[in-house]
Amino acid sequence: MRRLPALLLALLPFTGLPARAEPRAVTSVTGVAEDYARNCQGCHREDGMGAFLSVPRLKDFVGLFAHLPEGRDYLIRVPGVAWAMLDDERLARVVNWTLLTFSRGQLPAEFRPYTAAEVARARRQPLVAVQATRARLIAALQARGLLPPGEDGLVSARR
Repeated sequence: MRRLPALLLALLPFTGLPARAEPRAVTSVTGVAEDYARNCQGCHREDGMGAFLSVPRLKDFVGLFAHLPEGRDYLIRVPGVAWAMLDDERLARVVNWTLLTFSRGQLPAEFRPYTAAEVARARRQPLVAVQATRARLIAALQARGLLPPGEDGLVSARR
């Protein structure tokens, strides 16, 4: 029995198996994408599509808010953003990354990225009336023709 391990080791080159396992490549999410994954993805999902009837989608939608001054403010004062456990610089990067990754086509041509200073000022006063503010913004986007009637960014059975 004592010779069995030595015999198996001696036969290893003939098995086609490597003598030691090669490390496999591991896809790693780092930086701003990791911050999104840890702070936003739980509700808005990896693909930015939100949750059925409760969490608004980001994909092909969230950039529309940047067309309105109050909408720009809304994006960094909504509680999930304002209360994120990220410093102002990292939060600004996550918001900018989110807009450019999920909704680049909906951003206004004159979009300017959020700054850490802008985030710091806005997040001191998180929105309280989130639904009322959002409803006002949706109506304003519809009035400008940027959003069709009935579209609100919530994932429904139709979308």
